[in-house]
Amino acid sequence: MEPLECRFFVAEQTARWAKHNLPIGFSSTPEDGGIEVSGVTAGIRPLARFVVGLGEDARAMTPQLADIVRELAVGSSRVHDAQNTKGKLHSARSKRK
Repeated sequence: MEPLECRFFVAEQTARWAKHNLPIGFSSTPEDGGIEVSGVTAGIRPLARFVVGLGEDARAMTPQLADIVRELAVGSSRVHDAQNTKGKLHSARSKRK
């Protein structure tokens, strides 16, 4: 995959932690209510996992990153659904074209 510029916002309550744990090559700038993080990566899926891990305190700002964050978050919520009594896991990658 070709490197993409990615940006995401982190809310103030999590910004300090996120700022000290950013992926290599990413930097942050202060914004109202938090920080904006930006950088270039060919590893957009690991970056999306980082953003998902920040929960509701983070928001993807670039379309490609937002798509993968949404895919991972929906997949995680499906696995943890009360109806999934057997804890069956489904890989999001197996459904990609």
